[in-house]
Amino acid sequence: MRLVARPHLHSTAQYWLIRALGIALLAIAVAGVGFVIGSRAGVGQQPDRWGELHALVERSGGAVVYSEFGESADTIWAANPSDPEDRIAIGLAAHTPGYGVVPSLSPNGKLLAYTAANGRDHADLWLLDVATGDAQRLTVDVDLSAPVWTNESDAVVVQQSSGGEGMPESAALLRIDLAGGVSTLASADAALYPIEFAPDGMLYYASLSASGTDLHITNGVGSDTIAKLSASIARDWDLSPDGKRLAYLSPRAAGGYVATVLDTTTGESGKAASSDGPEFSPIWVPDGSLTVGRLSERLDGDGSSASASGFDVPLSWSPNGANLIVRRFEGTSSADPGPSWLWVIAATGQQHRLSDISDIAIAGWLVPSP
Repeated sequence: MRLVARPHLHSTAQYWLIRALGIALLAIAVAGVGFVIGSRAGVGQQPDRWGELHALVERSGGAVVYSEFGESADTIWAANPSDPEDRIAIGLAAHTPGYGVVPSLSPNGKLLAYTAANGRDHADLWLLDVATGDAQRLTVDVDLSAPVWTNESDAVVVQQSSGGEGMPESAALLRIDLAGGVSTLASADAALYPIEFAPDGMLYYASLSASGTDLHITNGVGSDTIAKLSASIARDWDLSPDGKRLAYLSPRAAGGYVATVLDTTTGESGKAASSDGPEFSPIWVPDGSLTVGRLSERLDGDGSSASASGFDVPLSWSPNGANLIVRRFEGTSSADPGPSWLWVIAATGQQHRLSDISDIAIAGWLVPSP
């Protein structure tokens, strides 16, 4: 039996939200990479690392893969969401003290792509073999953001921008294959952000400029504009499992953002649900329903809201819909969010803190092959 993955990728705009809430998830510079393999909260040589991963995935029904920040090295973990201490260290990514990496797991579960800042105002793209721990640098001078994998796990799409502080003056989306071959999928005098590949292989991406936020689609040869998402800044885009709907945040007249859903076939959009307050990070449940984070609310196991102190920002559903990963803030406002950690919320109502380390980035999920 082989392992396959179901990653939940997040746009760079979702990292903006985390930054705005005071979470140091992204890196500035990196110095070299080295990997070792370990298991259950320890790091050490394993005689059968692939076998260990198989066993973990089988007993958990699906393992969440994430990077856990360390002062001089990030640890890449695969963990049982029902028992987060039951985990295997896939590798260690050494870096300059105080900084980290941004990972993304391939759909087939065999490779981990990540960007690591190189100290030249940009980042380098690295590729880690999950089975062997070997890593290679694919290209240099791209943006520090999560790579977006093709459905076939044969290439990733990354951003490359230049000029300006905050909003780049121009940008391109680069397709980089596993041998390091580079081709340009789109370019514009705007900020470009890859969202996700639809089941039919088309890449959805967003452009941000002075005229607002637009949604585009490309087959690698030409691009089409699907819709204007907002006359201002839209963010936190997430494509539905069937590729027919896009959830995102659009600005509210009263301040903050509201979750919105766009029909990608008609270009029509509407609010996901009524809300009196700002909303965060809409993400699709595998069954096609939507989970939305709201201020001063925490989530039950089924993803619905429950009154409590603090608030949850949804990050990733497990492929079987049994577990939801959220970033749980102890404060009651985005202006004063307080400390936060990643939590696993099970559909059964059980909840576990994923790690005692706050600075974590979700890379995807390993699940048993069909």
